[in-house]
Amino acid sequence: MSEQMIPKARLFRNALLALVLLFLTRAHGVDATGPNAFVHREYIRNGGFDMKQDDWGYNEFSEVQSVGAASDPVLVIKTFLSRGPANVWQEIYLPTRTDAARLSFDYRMVPGYYAQYGGQLLAGFLKFEGGQWVEITSWQVTSVVTSETGWRQFQRTLTHNEVAALQAARQAGQRVLFLIQLRQNEQDAFQAYVDNVSLKLDGEMVYPPLTGRLAFGRITEQGRNSIVTMNPDGSDVRTIWTAPNDSSKLFGLAFSPDGSEIAFASTHEFTYSPFQADIFSVRVSDGRVRRLTNPPGHQEIQQGAYGKGSVTGRIRNNFGPVTTFMVYIQGADQPLASVNPGALGDAVSFTAPNVTDLGPNVGQYIVFIWSGQVDSNGDGVPDKTCSPGLSRANALVDVRAGRTVDVGELVFNGDVACLQYEAASPAWRPDGGKVGFSIDGVPATVDMSGELGTPFTTDATGLYQFAWSPKNDGTILYAAYQGLYQTSEGGGRGALIVSGGEPPYATPEGFDWLPDGSGVVFTDGRNLFLYRFTDAQPQQLTDLNLYEYLELIPFGKPLGSLAVSPDGKYVIFDRRGPGSLGRTLWIMSLDDPTFMWPVTTDHRSRYVDWASAADSASDWKIYLPTIRR
Repeated sequence: MSEQMIPKARLFRNALLALVLLFLTRAHGVDATGPNAFVHREYIRNGGFDMKQDDWGYNEFSEVQSVGAASDPVLVIKTFLSRGPANVWQEIYLPTRTDAARLSFDYRMVPGYYAQYGGQLLAGFLKFEGGQWVEITSWQVTSVVTSETGWRQFQRTLTHNEVAALQAARQAGQRVLFLIQLRQNEQDAFQAYVDNVSLKLDGEMVYPPLTGRLAFGRITEQGRNSIVTMNPDGSDVRTIWTAPNDSSKLFGLAFSPDGSEIAFASTHEFTYSPFQADIFSVRVSDGRVRRLTNPPGHQEIQQGAYGKGSVTGRIRNNFGPVTTFMVYIQGADQPLASVNPGALGDAVSFTAPNVTDLGPNVGQYIVFIWSGQVDSNGDGVPDKTCSPGLSRANALVDVRAGRTVDVGELVFNGDVACLQYEAASPAWRPDGGKVGFSIDGVPATVDMSGELGTPFTTDATGLYQFAWSPKNDGTILYAAYQGLYQTSEGGGRGALIVSGGEPPYATPEGFDWLPDGSGVVFTDGRNLFLYRFTDAQPQQLTDLNLYEYLELIPFGKPLGSLAVSPDGKYVIFDRRGPGSLGRTLWIMSLDDPTFMWPVTTDHRSRYVDWASAADSASDWKIYLPTIRR
C-alpha cells in the first residue's frame, strides 16, 4: 500500500491499510420499507472466520487456522522481519442512525521466538478523510505482554462521544473501518489469535423507495433450484417455478423487456435434450414453462395429447470404450440406458418404445449421452474423463404413432473436447423477440420459435455473457477472458473497452447495462466497477476482500450476478458466504457505495435481475361467477 494510506493518528501510525468493503449481516429477514428501528443488530460479517479470511483485509501474513475449540477456525495475525504493525480490518457499513454500539471478540497472545521483547494488541475505528485514514477511537486490548495469555474476551460498550463520532462519519459519507492491530517492541515476538468478532448496534435504517420487481434463483430447503420474484424491499415473495429434481443446476435468469416472462438456463431436462443446460421461459402470471432451445421440452411433451410409436435401429461405435451410454430420442418417455455400444467398430441394435409423435414430417433428434476416458491431445493415452458427454446423432426420425420406424445405422463418434453444451447467462433483446445466451464460451440466440442463431462472431475466448444495449440500437457488450468488448448485432469481435487483468480489476465476468445505455456496472468476481463510455475508465465501487480459494472454485466466484435498478441509482448483486454454497443478495447505491443493505438473509439466493415492470398485484385475480337473475 502507498504511504498516503497510512493513518496519522497516534495509535495507528505505521499501519499499512487497504480499502475494503464489507456488508451488514442480519440473522433474520429484512424489512426494507422506510425507517426501521433495531436493537443489537450484528454489523460484522464472518466474525467466526468460517469462510477463512473472506471479508477481512490484512497487511501482513495473517491466516486462518483451526486451533479453537473443536478445531474452530480462528484468525492468526502475524508479522515478518519486524516490518511494522500487523493489521486486519473490515469496513463497516453503518445504518442511517446509530444510538449505541457494543464490540466484543476473543483473543489469545502467543509468544514467538523473541517473546522477551513483548507484544501488544490494539483495536479501534478509522474513517477515510482528506485522502487518508484517520482515527475515530481506539483502545488497548492488552498491555505489552511477554508470555502466553490464554483465551480472553475483549468487550467494549462505546461511549456517547464514540457513538457520536461514528454517526458523524456516516452523515459525512465517510468510509469507516474496524481495525485490530498487533504490535511488538522488537523482532517477531508474538502472534495474535482472534475469533468471534462482533459489533452490535442499536439504531435505525431508513431505506429508500425502490421501484420495479426482482427475480432471482433460490435453493429450497429440499435442495432444489427455484425462481422467485419479490419487491426490492423484500415484500411480496412469490415462487414462480421449482425444479422437478434435486440434481439440476441454474445458470442465470433474466426478465423479458415487458416483465411478463423470465428466461432462465437450467439442466433439469438435460437427459431429454441435445444440451446439458437449455434456455427456458416461465410466465410470471401463472408459472407456465416452455423450453426455448430444442423445443418442445420434455414436460411440454408429457402434458400434450400426442400419439406414440416405436423407433428401432443400430448404433456403430466409431469412438471406443465408454463407461456409461444412453440413447435419447426426442419425445421418448425415458432415455434408453440398456444400450452397450461395445468396443471400437462394434454395432448394437436398439428399440425405443413409447416415443411421442410430434406430428407428420417432423424430424425428431437423437442424442447419445455417455461418459468415458478420452485422449484429448492425441498421444494415445487417455488423459481426461467426459461425464457426461453429449453427442447428437447425424439423423432425425419421423416418428409415426402406432408404428415402428427403423432409422437404420447411426454412428457414435463421441467428442474428445467433452463439450457440455451448457447454455448460460440469458439476456433478452430489447424488442423481446430473441434471448441471447452463451454456450460453451460462444454467443448464441434463440427466437420464440426455437430457431438458434449467432448474434455476432468473435475469436475472443471464454465468452461468459453478452447483452444488447437498452437503447435498442443493436449495440452489444460481451465479457470474455480478455476483457469487456463492444460490438454490434451481426458484427465481429469489436473493440476491447475494458482489458482483463489490468489493476485494480481482474477479468470482467458479468455486467448489467445502465438503463440509459450510458455504461455498465461490471464485476470481476470479487468487486464491482462502474464504466461509463464518456469516462472510458472504470471506477472501482467496492473492495470486498473476497478470496478465490482453490477448493471453492467449483462453487463459482465469490461475487456473482448483478442487476442495475430501473432508475439507474442502485445495483443488486449476489455474494458468497457464510458457507461455500451460501449466497445472499445486497443492494448498493451507485451514488454512495457506502450505503448498502441485505435483501435476503437465507444464504440460498443467487442469479438476480431487476425489472421496471413485472408481476404486479394486478396480475393475480380471483374470478367470481356471474349470477344472472
